[in-house]
Amino acid sequence: MKEKLEQLRQEALEKISKCATPADLEELRIRFLGKKGELTAILKQMGTLSAEERPVIGQIANTVRSAIEDELSKARQSVESRALELRLKAEALDVTVPGTEPEIGHR
Repeated sequence: MKEKLEQLRQEALEKISKCATPADLEELRIRFLGKKGELTAILKQMGTLSAEERPVIGQIANTVRSAIEDELSKARQSVESRALELRLKAEALDVTVPGTEPEIGHR
């Protein structure tokens, strides 16, 4: 079970590093940490472990969960900052360009 948890952590961190959009990150969060996620499926198998192994595996599982959550939050901040930069570049406005003068008079 330790190997499964470590493999899950490695796979999650690898996939998170390749994400480019917030939607991709949310999809991975659900896949790994969601109610029917892979980590939850592994934790459901803890009932079959002996009483001595449960605390050790539980601690490893909590470490894996926190590592995935931390990496997700870092990646989310990175993706959002890149999106903000792109939006600001697209919305660039030159305030030094003279505007149009309104016409004086009636139609």
